[in-house]
Amino acid sequence: MSRKLFAYNDITKLTEIEELLEYKKELQICATVSLYEGVLKQYKELIPQTKNAGPFINSLLGNWAKSATKLAQFTRLTSIVREEGADPLFAGKLIYAFRHNQQNVLLSMRLLTEMGVVPDDLSPKTLEEELFQRCWRRMEAEDRSFAEIRTFLQSPEQFLRQLKKVLDTDEIPRSVVLHGFYFITPLQHRIISMLEANGIELVFLNLYDQRYPSTFAAVEAFLGAWVKKDKWTYSTLRDQELNFGDRFSSSYEGAQITPDLSAWEPEILRFTDFSGFLTYYKEHEASYISPRDSYLNERLKDYVPEAFEERHFLSYPIGQYLFHLHLMWNERKGRLEITEKGLFECFTSGWLFHEGKNAKHYVDQLQAVMPFFSGCSTLAEWRKTAKYLQAIKEGPVESFTHSDNRFHRMAENPMLRFSYFNVSTSDVKDIIFFIEKLFVQAELLFQGEQKVTIREHLSKIESLMDEGLDTESFTGSEKKLLEELRERLREDFSSNESFYVEDLSYAIALYLGGRFLEEDDSTQKTEMRPVQKFDEADGAALLGSYVHLCGIDEESLPYNSASLPWPLTRETLKELPCTREVTLLFQREQYAPNIARYLYFSVLAFAENIKISWVQNMSNKVYEESVYISLLGQTPTRIETLFQTDSEMPFNIIEGNKEEALTALAEYPSDAAAEFTLCPARFTYSFLTQPYATFSSDFHHQFLFGALLQAGYRLSDSPDEEVTAQISELFPFWSKVRKQTIAENAMKYISLFDIYYSTIDGKDYVLGRETFQFLRSHYTDGERNLNLMSPVREAFRRKRVKETLVELAAKEGIQMRATPSKLCRLCPHLSSCKNGYYAVDDKLRAIL
Repeated sequence: MSRKLFAYNDITKLTEIEELLEYKKELQICATVSLYEGVLKQYKELIPQTKNAGPFINSLLGNWAKSATKLAQFTRLTSIVREEGADPLFAGKLIYAFRHNQQNVLLSMRLLTEMGVVPDDLSPKTLEEELFQRCWRRMEAEDRSFAEIRTFLQSPEQFLRQLKKVLDTDEIPRSVVLHGFYFITPLQHRIISMLEANGIELVFLNLYDQRYPSTFAAVEAFLGAWVKKDKWTYSTLRDQELNFGDRFSSSYEGAQITPDLSAWEPEILRFTDFSGFLTYYKEHEASYISPRDSYLNERLKDYVPEAFEERHFLSYPIGQYLFHLHLMWNERKGRLEITEKGLFECFTSGWLFHEGKNAKHYVDQLQAVMPFFSGCSTLAEWRKTAKYLQAIKEGPVESFTHSDNRFHRMAENPMLRFSYFNVSTSDVKDIIFFIEKLFVQAELLFQGEQKVTIREHLSKIESLMDEGLDTESFTGSEKKLLEELRERLREDFSSNESFYVEDLSYAIALYLGGRFLEEDDSTQKTEMRPVQKFDEADGAALLGSYVHLCGIDEESLPYNSASLPWPLTRETLKELPCTREVTLLFQREQYAPNIARYLYFSVLAFAENIKISWVQNMSNKVYEESVYISLLGQTPTRIETLFQTDSEMPFNIIEGNKEEALTALAEYPSDAAAEFTLCPARFTYSFLTQPYATFSSDFHHQFLFGALLQAGYRLSDSPDEEVTAQISELFPFWSKVRKQTIAENAMKYISLFDIYYSTIDGKDYVLGRETFQFLRSHYTDGERNLNLMSPVREAFRRKRVKETLVELAAKEGIQMRATPSKLCRLCPHLSSCKNGYYAVDDKLRAIL
């Protein structure tokens, strides 16, 4: 069979490869999306028949690659794992591990099948492998698609028929150009072997620079197995100018090269935290590529959702609703449950109704009561806890309330500082009704017949969708997606095979989330993501835009390894009969660092306007730059937004008549003046946007609980033990140990609760109310030996209260600036304030 390899050393000059002209009209398959798109953009006339490897291979595999097939396989595997796991040989933890990693288990079975392996080829050496083999045998016995795809990938005749169908031709291609396969997977190896078995000439085309064997070691290892290196044809296209790609790769050859003065210099950026990267991303258009693409995309999705062009159902509210509805079935406990995240997703979806009311209008109330319902997951638990909350509100909470004036209510009733005690009884009832509706809908999906076909189950989903549809409010894309989903349901699930409905739950959730989504041959472009995988760096130089390599830190690059099929051991894999495919798995792991260098070089050597960055503070860890950045010898530019000075901080301005505003402020009590003294922005949130502030964080609630105890100890005639017992009953969701610990701490600092009084409109209220407003009456900054609460206490106790607030506001020009400090952690508005200080950043602030 004829095999050739053309090695070029400049991806931007493919038109100068004379040998390639002979294959101008032949089929070219590009290994990655970025290379495919780059070739289409730059060389469409040179190589017009270009395909993306992923969609092309999936089109050859037919039903095996379809999401419907994967869903059915996942569902079947759920049942098999449960049944095989009943064997006493396998411990409960092992079964849980299989269920937790079930996607990987199925992926391993599919991978081994594509490699030509059968279950009996395995020689298990661990209990995990024994269970894997048993489950795989059952899968093969119950699903003929495994045997069919194995035969297909070993039968040149079947393969040729499918190839002609995919290419829509009766002619066998003379040659195929395989471009950019710097590593080859077992499945790709099988496909390439089938092409060759049908007499098709293989022409490999790849970047390779003979000066840097370490950088291109993976290319030599993977492609050298197909074409001996001494048979390669080299095209020297690059100019003699040395750039930063040369500097980087030469570092691994023992003598670092200095780039020419005229070479493009990559700009190195060090972002102090994610907010710095976010700001930069919003302001600078580029091709963002990163080994930390998953993390960065997950964070970006919260701030720039419009940057995601997703085709799957989960990217829309109805998709989120149905997704979390299916996650309600707890297989281990055999019952329906709802998580806090699932509850919020269902409420915000807009698909949960009750008597003309929409749950999306109750999200704030749900957030407020959520701490009281911590630990509740079943409907019975929610109902029971709701009755207890209602009894507390009608009893102790209401007993404190005597006035309709917001300032008096705030001062006289400390219970209202707890968010869940401040939600009306009617709103709590509505929330419970919404949750009941959610469980009713879940029961419709998961109860009834013991076994159903996937089509029957999805018909129930369609009924739920019809019941709650408000198509008039849908956007054009939502209407289109809804129709596409219905069409997919009709086409994908015509089989009459039945499954246990509980086994379908998680599989359907994954299907709705696009986890089984295939790339068919009509889809030549992946979903748009703000940050692409680092594997897509090979074609970045051809896309003609700025390239930004981000997240290049000490842990992300260089790659350490690639994953092997779970749960198989190396020893078991080495004993498999398909030695070449197994070798490819180990080579992928062995050459992971070289692959990273290859991709990094591909950008540095050929792209223009390159930026390379890393985020210094992520997930409560501090990261230094990768050695890949250090080798370039460039000084990083520090981009910092985390700790701005006051002059840099944006502020809000009260619009309207200034004199009228000052007159209104003159009627506010000392409580407002104290809050303004501490932070004008906090004053704005607490008094101008709502009647008074409440705390919804469990962290804050423990301070309020301690303050309640101190008030009871100092103002009640009852014994301290009785006070502790009575107040503790109001917080059933906390353990006895936690409540006792807080009580002991409250008694320790009981003298700090001020039992003197001040007046609001002629009525006296205990000064200890400041503890319910600020959670602490004293807060000493150890670094400065300064009580940060001193200005607050002084404002609380001044006699010229009204004049004080007016003077403060006039001095500020009624500009509600944030004045962040260590007290931000005790602020009820911290999550809404972009200038607030978080406790986790204290050490970093001290350094900076």
